[in-house]
Amino acid sequence: PLLNESGLLPERLTYETDYRALEFGIGLTNLCDRTTREANELTRKELAEGAANLRKKLLRYAPGVVCFNGMGIYEAFAGVKKVRPGLQDERLGATLLFVVPSSSGRTAAYPRQVKLGYFRELKQLVDSLPVEASA
Repeated sequence: PLLNESGLLPERLTYETDYRALEFGIGLTNLCDRTTREANELTRKELAEGAANLRKKLLRYAPGVVCFNGMGIYEAFAGVKKVRPGLQDERLGATLLFVVPSSSGRTAAYPRQVKLGYFRELKQLVDSLPVEASA
């Protein structure tokens, strides 16, 4: 819903139709392929392997911007602590790195309207990129 409400997607997609995000220039992926109820169920080894695999994908496809859904996932990817939401100072090649608080309703530290604000900031960033860089 936040992707749609922010304007990043022109229509609301569900878990059953999220594969259609590609139609709108948005790719979705996971850091780790194994399904869990909570991120803390993933081992350090799984996170490190997932981060290495994602880094390879991003360097290969070089999107203009990549958004990490959750600060803990970005911490695992970048190997940093104390992440703040928004555009990160570091880049991966030419790819901008952006972090939003987890869109999960279980993440109570950020109210929904605050989360939506970060998704809208992401939308502005994407809109500011040259067309070939945002795909």
